[in-house]
Amino acid sequence: MADRGFDIAPDLQQRGATLIMPSFLQGKDQFTVEQLSESRKIATVRVHVERAVRKVKEFEILSNRIPITLCPMLDKIWIICCHLANFTGSGKLYKSA
Repeated sequence: MADRGFDIAPDLQQRGATLIMPSFLQGKDQFTVEQLSESRKIATVRVHVERAVRKVKEFEILSNRIPITLCPMLDKIWIICCHLANFTGSGKLYKSA
């Protein structure tokens, strides 16, 4: 999921992923009903994604500058913070499958 104008679709396709973005007007006066509906769905999901990322960034290790010595472990640190954020505070961010 990305903002308009943040086109990384070719990079994602190489990795077998699909880019999801809100519709563009592209010189039109208004969106079609389908485009408007899809953009609203994306916006709804995006609110939850942004809330989850904000909650993860509250961990002190991610809220400040990260020492260069931790860069090789940053992906693992992020994953651990995501797990911790999911099970702390006012409840889980996601429902169990």
